[in-house]
Amino acid sequence: MPRIGSKIFGHEKGAFTGAQQRHLGYAERAGAGTLFLDEIGDMPMPAPSQTSTVIEDGSFNRVGGETPCKFRARVVSATHRDLGQRGGPSGFREDLDFGLPCCR
Repeated sequence: MPRIGSKIFGHEKGAFTGAQQRHLGYAERAGAGTLFLDEIGDMPMPAPSQTSTVIEDGSFNRVGGETPCKFRARVVSATHRDLGQRGGPSGFREDLDFGLPCCR
C-alpha cells in the first residue's frame, strides 16, 4: 500500500512491515471538521480513487482494516497544476475533480 494511503486513511497494527500499532489517518482525525489536501494534483495512484470513494460513500477502511470508519469532514484541496488539462502531466482523475467543491 502506498504510504499516502496510510497517512490519509490510517492503518491497523500489522497491516505492513513496520505497522506496530493502529494509526489514525488524517481523514479520521479530521472528525467533523475540515480535511485539507494540499497539492492534490500530485497525489500518486491509487490515492485519488480512494479519496473519491471516501467523498462519495462517506466511509473508508484503514489500511489492513475491515471495519468501515465514518467520514464526516468537509474536504478542501489545492494544487498548482491546471487540472483542466486532462491527460496532461497531472493525470488527475475527473471523478475526483467533480467530487470536490470548485473555486477556480
